[in-house]
Amino acid sequence: MEDRLLSGLKLAEVYWKKAPFAKREEKVTMAEALNYYEMFSLTQLAKIVDLNPRDLSGKLKPSAGGGRFDPQTLGTLVMLREHRLKGSKPSTGLVALTREAGNSLSCTCALTGIPYTTYYNQLVNERKQ
Repeated sequence: MEDRLLSGLKLAEVYWKKAPFAKREEKVTMAEALNYYEMFSLTQLAKIVDLNPRDLSGKLKPSAGGGRFDPQTLGTLVMLREHRLKGSKPSTGLVALTREAGNSLSCTCALTGIPYTTYYNQLVNERKQ
């Protein structure tokens, strides 16, 4: 059985790639399917399916917190979650990629299940240098 977070991230990546070619109704349907995983905020869902968040606000009930998020990081988030499921610590380089692309550390950790403290101290030390 596949992990819920991993399944949601993989589906989000597929929808993000399809969204530019989809009609508005299809995008709403994609957002509804992703909302089932209860891991994305309405704003994040809207970014994934290329809609304005107002287009989803009356149709979907928010099911997760937010955070700075850029859908172009979905492939990296999938890799981070796979590392987490294998029990290995993902490289700080992968986490840095998501941050450079615009994700907050808290968002990356929430979407991948990596404990925030795993990278927080390291990032604080990098900023001091």
